[in-house]
Amino acid sequence: MKKVLIISYFYPPLGGPGALRILGFTKYLPKYGWKPYVISVKNPDRYFNITGKEKIPEDVKVYYTKNIFHLGWAQLGTEKYFGIKNFYSIPDIYIGWVIPTVLKAKKIIEKENIDLIFTSSLPWTSSLIGVLLKKLTRKPLVIEFRDAWSFNPYIRYPTKSHAWLNLNLENICLRVCDYFITVMEYILNKYKQKYDNLEKKSAVIYNGFTSFNLESNKFEKFTVVHIGSFYGSRSPEEFLEALESCISKMLPKTEIQFLVIGKQKKRFVDILEKYEIVRILDTVSNEEVGKFIFNSHLLLLIEKTNSLTTKIFEYLASGNPILALIPEGEAAQMIRKYSDNSYIITDYDNTQKIAEAIYDCYTKWKEGKLNKEISKKTIEFRKKFNREVETKQLAEIFDKVMEG
Repeated sequence: MKKVLIISYFYPPLGGPGALRILGFTKYLPKYGWKPYVISVKNPDRYFNITGKEKIPEDVKVYYTKNIFHLGWAQLGTEKYFGIKNFYSIPDIYIGWVIPTVLKAKKIIEKENIDLIFTSSLPWTSSLIGVLLKKLTRKPLVIEFRDAWSFNPYIRYPTKSHAWLNLNLENICLRVCDYFITVMEYILNKYKQKYDNLEKKSAVIYNGFTSFNLESNKFEKFTVVHIGSFYGSRSPEEFLEALESCISKMLPKTEIQFLVIGKQKKRFVDILEKYEIVRILDTVSNEEVGKFIFNSHLLLLIEKTNSLTTKIFEYLASGNPILALIPEGEAAQMIRKYSDNSYIITDYDNTQKIAEAIYDCYTKWKEGKLNKEISKKTIEFRKKFNREVETKQLAEIFDKVMEG
């Protein structure tokens, strides 16, 4: 069996979408001929990271290395007192993880006779570690970006020097790697336009979903669920205004609840707590997240950039209606392709349209017409985008790289 060393800052006990993606890969890689070894962080930044409840497969060997200096609090202080965001983002606040990880990884590669190095970013620090290891060991390197780097819509660099340095670090990573993976066609196409060497050595592996127990036990109340944190322009305000409008005009408050699953910043907690029907549940296990998704009646998706987040895949796998406040793009196309009962609203500040969608879904629930059976589209989606299928794609890329 061939051996792969995976450099991923996010891996259990850390939680979040990045950790779950890599956890899924490590679970199924042995089935396709690859034994995974993982290096993750030993002392994660407590403010910027969350702890999950996921179990690591017994046959996966995991090493944890220290971040020798944390820049999280410095980043927050610079923003709070000087109004400067992302000052330490060269490439990110996890740069103190590089030296200990490179030293440890080099020993593992030599001792275990590792065949290939795979890095998953965010953080971009993971990609830099991969580049250094390739230079030191001459092992092939596969780099994965789960988000765009130099053109990430959520990152604004404070100076031209910051932007220039990050662009050049990205350039080094994508010129050096033997293969490049990302999670959506939009990101891949943008990178192919920037880097001509990626045309024949790049691919998309979508985020996919975890195979939960797909049986549902619906909530008694009409339940809207949102998974994950609100941040930046990803705000629930328009939805809450529309929901409040529905309640004031036509829907009984006692029959409705809005569940928000995930840790929220104080700004959004203050907004959410104004509404009696809202319940905020802090970090829960991935299995528990699955239960909330499958037991809901309407799933809320808010994304004001062209993005394919993990929650889209989890939502679609449930077969439940999605209220998607999103722009036209890959996400809208995917929802239309794999869902017969969802609501896509591209002018997401139009509270009247949002209210109409909520009322329509509530009415179907009240009349017993909601989700009587799983559609053919949902069945097709589950077959195509589960973690095992996507791990098979990853293993095939590894095999291709090894063949040269």
